[in-house]
Amino acid sequence: MNAYAFKQQYNLYYTGIYGKQKEPTIEDWDKKINLITGAKTIDTALELFQVIEAIPPFQDVQSGFSYYWFKEGTYPSWEKCPDASVLEYKHEERDEFVKEQPDKWMDIKCKYEAKIVSLLMLWMGNSNEAFTTALKGIVIKIRRARITIQLWYEGNTEDVREPLKQALDCKGMEIKDMSISDIKESSSRRGSRSSSRKDDRDNSRSRNESSDRNNRNHSKRRE
Repeated sequence: MNAYAFKQQYNLYYTGIYGKQKEPTIEDWDKKINLITGAKTIDTALELFQVIEAIPPFQDVQSGFSYYWFKEGTYPSWEKCPDASVLEYKHEERDEFVKEQPDKWMDIKCKYEAKIVSLLMLWMGNSNEAFTTALKGIVIKIRRARITIQLWYEGNTEDVREPLKQALDCKGMEIKDMSISDIKESSSRRGSRSSSRKDDRDNSRSRNESSDRNNRNHSKRRE
């Protein structure tokens, strides 16, 4: 047996794109999420680092890109993990900071990327058996001025919380403890607000276009 073999197998999924393209709008989750390790699961430390080398780093992805590291047999969707709990940590900066000091924001992203690698090794390497057993998957979301790290787990919260704090090396950090249903509800509210704002913009645009047509018609009649 390979001395660096993991006791379990792992997969990596992603949503979003990287480079200069714009992410297409896709509502169907199964069509939106992509499996990177489809040809072979991650079974060893060597394979983990090969995958890390092959995927886009934090600094190259567009805002909206997310990584999903999950155990083989566990699919990263709310419907497939209805009983899971979630620990969530966010690092967020002001938009002005990201715009005015892009190099410093890039440095922050790179530091978190290194911490994520440590977290993955702590989880997959089974050096903390309780952590490896409890944790189902790790979600990392990269946004314009925010990095979100979610740990999906079942079992004792402290079996997951302490390793997370250890890997991120951050004392006094605020970590939210939620359920999958909490996340679904929050996402639904954001979706409703987004839809409402879109409707407002569409209505405003329609009113403006109607007003322009009326003005043009009125002008023609005067002529």
